[in-house]
Amino acid sequence: MLDATARLAVDPADPGVMQVILERAIDMFDKADAGFIAVREGADEVLRTVACSEQYLPHVMDLRWPPGEGGPGLVYQARRPLLWSAPEQVEAAIETVNPGDRAAIRSVASLLPPAQSVICAPLTARGEVIGAIQLDHRGQTAPFTEWELGVLAQMASNAMAMALDNSILFTELRAQRSQTQELLRRIIAAQEDERVRVARELHDVIAQTMTALLGGLRVLRRAAEGAPELEHLDEYLSQVDREVRAAMEATSDLASALRPAILDDLGLARAIEWQAQRAVRSTGVAVELDFSSDWLDRLPGQAAIMVFRIVQEALSNVVRHSGARQVRVEAGDGDRGRYLRITDDGVGLPAGGSLEAPDAVGLRGMRERAEVAGGELAIRAGADGGAEVLLTMAGPGLTGNEGTAAQRAGEKRTGPSLVIGRSGFSGEVGVNPW
Repeated sequence: MLDATARLAVDPADPGVMQVILERAIDMFDKADAGFIAVREGADEVLRTVACSEQYLPHVMDLRWPPGEGGPGLVYQARRPLLWSAPEQVEAAIETVNPGDRAAIRSVASLLPPAQSVICAPLTARGEVIGAIQLDHRGQTAPFTEWELGVLAQMASNAMAMALDNSILFTELRAQRSQTQELLRRIIAAQEDERVRVARELHDVIAQTMTALLGGLRVLRRAAEGAPELEHLDEYLSQVDREVRAAMEATSDLASALRPAILDDLGLARAIEWQAQRAVRSTGVAVELDFSSDWLDRLPGQAAIMVFRIVQEALSNVVRHSGARQVRVEAGDGDRGRYLRITDDGVGLPAGGSLEAPDAVGLRGMRERAEVAGGELAIRAGADGGAEVLLTMAGPGLTGNEGTAAQRAGEKRTGPSLVIGRSGFSGEVGVNPW
């Protein structure tokens, strides 16, 4: 069983583990010529064959064994190991199987020497029967004995069952995680769709209504010109004009925050530059951007949106909580794949800070978006103080070299570093030396 344990250590959900366990069990019993393992699936009490000897393929593989049918079903129903020590007893056990599966079993048996005896033991873990292992004796030697049944039962209830249970649990956990990620992807996609809709409404309805209002105010101000008795009205209309323009600017900012058009028009890298400039506006924080790779602009649509939201939240946290004077955003290719790193020189993470803390909603949202994008997110103390947000994107997932709309039109992105100071972009400062 050591090689099965070693495979479990590498991949707890390795489907080949059960085949290894079966083969080792057969090797341990001189009389065993073949066998199979059946396990319970979820809450269903029906067992399904998940590993079998080569001579039983393909008929026995994937057979179902309801309680009371065949060796596994009878053992599962009895909750104890069973021995069939003579051919007629083996035949009686086969007769308990439903007609369809019984025909499959007999088609296999017709090609092999008749079974002389069979031992079958329950696989028990955490006090529950999770499956059964059956070994068949088809030779002319003496049949299986109660002693051999006891040995198999002992193996089945200890290391064998533990290995199978771990494999089943990890397989179920992996499936649940996959389902959770798919649900999360759909939720976030719905959120982004709603952001787009609201941003469009703000632009098409609210902004246009305010533009019409400004036009009406201009008409009223022209009517009030040259009329001393309406001088106070002109001053009032001027104030309203300023407030409407401020509201229009705020509406435009809100629409851009919900879904910046630059993300669709010029790509993720330019959108990050725009967001950095917007985030530090009037804050006194200097931002350095350093993109030595073009992978940002080759991410597929939803992944690009997720990465943009991560940067948006990270820069917002720097401005609101860190007290930093400088923040650096860099993207490139490293040993572990593509990376995006955001570092600052602020106060760092709070003592005992955790993504599971009640007030860490934004940080958890960043991690969830990283998973949806197919990456991993680490939030930790920076090497020289402050905090570091590191997104790694390993493996495939880029869309190729088609680029953004602007790049398709002929614009070539060279990837220089940019510095955003207290009054906006201050120009190129060179290419990333990494």
